[in-house]
Parts: sequence; structure tokens; C-alpha cells
Amino acid sequence: MSLEREASERHEAVALGLATFAKTYDFVATLLMLCDVLPLLARLSKIFQASFNFPFFFLDVSGSGKSRLLCPAPKHRWHTSITKKLQDSEGGQYLHTTDQVIDDLREQKIIIKTGDREKFMKQIFKKYLAKVIENIEQRFPDNHILKAFNVFNPADVDLQQYLELETLCDRFSIDFEGARVEYDVLINLMHQEYLTLTPSEMMQTITSRLGDIMPLMAKLAAVALVLPVSTAGRPNF
Repeated sequence: MSLEREASERHEAVALGLATFAKTYDFVATLLMLCDVLPLLARLSKIFQASFNFPFFFLDVSGSGKSRLLCPAPKHRWHTSITKKLQDSEGGQYLHTTDQVIDDLREQKIIIKTGDREKFMKQIFKKYLAKVIENIEQRFPDNHILKAFNVFNPADVDLQQYLELETLCDRFSIDFEGARVEYDVLINLMHQEYLTLTPSEMMQTITSRLGDIMPLMAKLAAVALVLPVSTAGRPNF
């Protein structure tokens, strides 16, 4: 290892310390844990770029910053039952290979002590995931509001989402009874003309073409189109 050469040839104390630390169970397990978690955090961050796809946004993040980081799920539904999945998780596919990786590196003389795995899971893994959950949840304080914008989803037009509409009206000070009348008109229009549109396309259509006949729904659509759904850009992750 280059660190060991640095330590022996140049008598670098820091290099010696790093070389020693790199041979511990905690170091190897932490690297493997991050291999499980970081790609999913990167994906979560990318969802919140300027051109996110609104339908996938609802499926991926609604209800949550409590991401199912270590548990596989069907495409576009990796964010369901999330906090519990994280809290109950014993690690992802890479972390599960820790013992095998250490065995493969036996020539490097990785130091393993009795109880290392249990100590790592308790003092590092669980605490790290708890902080990840806390950080993400703090960035999504109004997930029920974001989910309620599904009233603009033509694919779910048959759900007649009046409770969601009322949630939006309460949050953004819109007259619910007036919005409900307009929503009934919108349901008919989505059935007749707009079933193939995505939610974001539907909202753009409402704000650009239907605002005169449904001004309250147009206001809500405009809010959704400019709503800062997250302060969590990639650099902050």
C-alpha cells in the first residue's frame, strides 16, 4: 500500500495512522455502506433539477424524504414506506459483502476484532442513516402539499381528489367552493381532451389556455409550476 510505503520510507506519522485506519473493519464497512447510499442520494438530488418529470416526482418523493435508500423496489416506487425501511434495514447489497471483501483483502491484513460488525452497525450505520433521514425530512416539510398537486394528473382523473383540492386551497388561500366548481369542469376536460398529458403539461395548459374559465385552478397550477419543491440541490447532499 502506498500509505505504508510513505510511512516507512518517509517516516510520515499521518500516513502511518491512515494506513492503520484503512485496515480496520469500520473503514471497509463505511466505504461499502456509502456505495449503497450515495448513488441513491445523487438520484434524489437529480429529481429536483429544473426539468424534473412531475409524474415521476410524485411517485419518487411524495411523502418523503424518508428514502428507501437500502431496499430495492419496483421502478419509480423506491420511496414508499420509507422511514421504517431505513430504520429496519441491516444494510444494502454492498454492505452485506463486507466480510467477503475483507476476506479477499486478507493479504492486506485487515484488523478484525470480536464484535466489530455489531459495533459498526450500532455506532456508525444506524446513526448515519438516522442523520440522513433527519436531513432529508427537514428539506421536505410540506410533502402532503406536494402530493396534493396530483389533482392536475390526468392519469388519476377518476379519483376525484376533492380532499387534495381542499388541502391546496387551505394552504394557498383559495376559495374551496369556487375551486371545486372549476375542478369539476377540469375533470370533464381532462376526460375529453387531455388524458395523454403529463401533470406538468396539464398545468401549463391550464395557465396558458384555460385561465379565463378556471382562474382559481389556474392560480394553483401556477403555484405548482414555480413551487420550490426543495432546497436540496446536489451540492447540499
